[in-house]
Amino acid sequence: MNKINDIIKKWPVTVLNVTKEGNEAEWLAARSKHIGGSEAGALMGASKYASPLTLYLKKTGESSEFAGNEATQAGNRLEAVVMGQIVADGITLMDGINTFSLTSGEDFTIYDSIPMLERKDMPFLSANLDGYIEFSDEVAAYGITLNGITLQSEVGLEIKTFDSYRNKELARGELPKAYWWQCQHYMLVTGLRQFLVAAYDKVAAKITYYIINRNDDECKKLYNMACLFEQHLKNQTPPEPSGLECETDTLKDSLKMGYTFALDGAEPLIEAYQEARAARLAKEKELKPLTETEAKAEQAVLLAVLNAQKELGINDNKEGKLLVKAGKWQIEKSLRSCTSIDTEAIKAAGLYQQYSKTTTNERITIKGVR
Repeated sequence: MNKINDIIKKWPVTVLNVTKEGNEAEWLAARSKHIGGSEAGALMGASKYASPLTLYLKKTGESSEFAGNEATQAGNRLEAVVMGQIVADGITLMDGINTFSLTSGEDFTIYDSIPMLERKDMPFLSANLDGYIEFSDEVAAYGITLNGITLQSEVGLEIKTFDSYRNKELARGELPKAYWWQCQHYMLVTGLRQFLVAAYDKVAAKITYYIINRNDDECKKLYNMACLFEQHLKNQTPPEPSGLECETDTLKDSLKMGYTFALDGAEPLIEAYQEARAARLAKEKELKPLTETEAKAEQAVLLAVLNAQKELGINDNKEGKLLVKAGKWQIEKSLRSCTSIDTEAIKAAGLYQQYSKTTTNERITIKGVR
């Protein structure tokens, strides 16, 4: 541990002395105050699961933080297993012609349990590295290349676990752009020039490696976007919606239940949404995914409601529905329950009551008042 501390001292960072393994609550609290590597892809428009707007709502506490599930918890546990496998079995790199088998302790030294790092001159940026690797002089001198990129002597390590049935990009040997931005973010924070991504396929039980070099031009773009996002937070002005489905879901989920209030100045937003919706329905005989124009228009309406809630000091749910009146329009959010059966066979067997399930869904309507 002393060696990695000496290495970190050379980086332009402040050590926050908090790790996920040590105190997860403190680690999560520290993460919420920074823009982290896993958020870089969303910031740069490379993720369908998050965007600058959803990040903003998360950072301001207007939407709930994803607490994780069994899949993410299993993934976190598996990362430690993958780290152990790298130490025990070494690193195997294949460039299509040659295979290089590198042994831990002889060809490389790996360091893990690295604390959270904060860039000194960019204190709103943080990094949580899975590891750091030093390769021997012999390995560095050999000039191992992977997809045309030469392995350097000092690299950061990022571990990813995936299911090849679900993650088609990694299954095809393609690194998702969000992961690429994550590594660029880490290099921006630490000053490192290269990262090694170890992608573990849970189905095939094998690790595929990707080398990523720092791209100074793209790091500058990332820095500029991070500065712009930080200004949104300071000024309490949310980024513009982009039309992503994740934004609509987050906005709907953030609206609180059990209130009735008037929303001034929202009629033009609602009319723009209704026009976009009518244009889509006029062309389609059946319901299809929203157009980008319609999605953005709906999100602008939902964001106006959310901002009004914030101004009114509404921050918790109560019994009943949400009803917002805006001139001749009203926006309503309610809950509806749906009871379904898992299979027709169970129903035919007379086991409906035993195996049926009831789910509750949020429903939002934007309509004219009669």
